[in-house]
Amino acid sequence: MYRCPSCEKKTISFVHKWLSWSAAPARCSECGNAAAISITASSGFLAAVAILVTLSGFAAIWAQAAWLFVLGVTAAIAYYFWCQHAARLSVVTEKELKVAKRSALLGLLMAAFPAWFG
Repeated sequence: MYRCPSCEKKTISFVHKWLSWSAAPARCSECGNAAAISITASSGFLAAVAILVTLSGFAAIWAQAAWLFVLGVTAAIAYYFWCQHAARLSVVTEKELKVAKRSALLGLLMAAFPAWFG
């Protein structure tokens, strides 16, 4: 369990922390406040994982050894979950939540109907 950034009680599970983002934050069962890992931190984790998987793919092709790719992907997954575990939760205000939900909906519409925005 992880500490809520508002009340400092251990009420947030790893799954809720892992799946949280500003448009769908984890909720503290004690104080009811929303908390999420910052989007900049999550994006940095994903970029590092993508680079690690890509480099392991290049290494596997160069060495003609599939086990290098499997090792790289396994290391990337372990690194991602470690980063998620170590990341700090931050409070998400209701105003930030409203803006994040609106932005997520717009992004979904842009992905679903690209002709409307092109």
